[in-house]
Amino acid sequence: MICRTCFVFLAGLVTASAMSGQVVLNEFLASNSNGVEDPDFGNSGDWVELHNTSDSDIELAGWFLTDDLSIPNKWSIPSDVIVPAGGHLIIWCDGQDVALEALHTNFKLIGGGEEIALHQPDLSLVDAFQFQAQTTNVSQGRNVDGSSTWGWFESPTPGESNNASQPYLGVTLGVPSFSEQGGFKSNILSLTMSNLGGNTHFTTDGRAPTSMDPVYTQPIPSGSNPALA
Repeated sequence: MICRTCFVFLAGLVTASAMSGQVVLNEFLASNSNGVEDPDFGNSGDWVELHNTSDSDIELAGWFLTDDLSIPNKWSIPSDVIVPAGGHLIIWCDGQDVALEALHTNFKLIGGGEEIALHQPDLSLVDAFQFQAQTTNVSQGRNVDGSSTWGWFESPTPGESNNASQPYLGVTLGVPSFSEQGGFKSNILSLTMSNLGGNTHFTTDGRAPTSMDPVYTQPIPSGSNPALA
């Protein structure tokens, strides 16, 4: 039996260093479906998490969050918003544009990919991240709070540290196509596979493949009466 999965390694474009400011973009979820709900409307909207890397509280009154670098002042953070030292702040990107128990921007994120940017009141760029197509209910964030390396989190951690979570660097992209239909075969054959990109890992013993298993590079010969799945 041949099991298969396809891994593709994607990287967001970081347009500002993690150390360019004391407050950084730390995690976001741009394709939230029946996942974490906001405390005001009970909706599973998109969200962005900010992290204060410093040892002092930082007030964000007048700062701006945007999903378009050409419009740096798209949404203004209200007064009296403070990110505590070493703490986290969740901002819901759901288009509600209100400040109730939680903060809600006037824009929504696009799961197909776009950019997020944080600016100070003088419109100087603090931090930004350009992301590609996202997987539903999988967040993307810094592997360790404030670090420069980003990964994906199958269990998002809004408002909490990323440090205790185990990120992964690959996301599934499509399903490989096979030269033969599944089933029992009476003849010896050579199985070929193709995918949308990345590496295809396979096993021949029925196990679910991992990134440690062989990468498909050439047709796989079969013995008599192979079973394909």
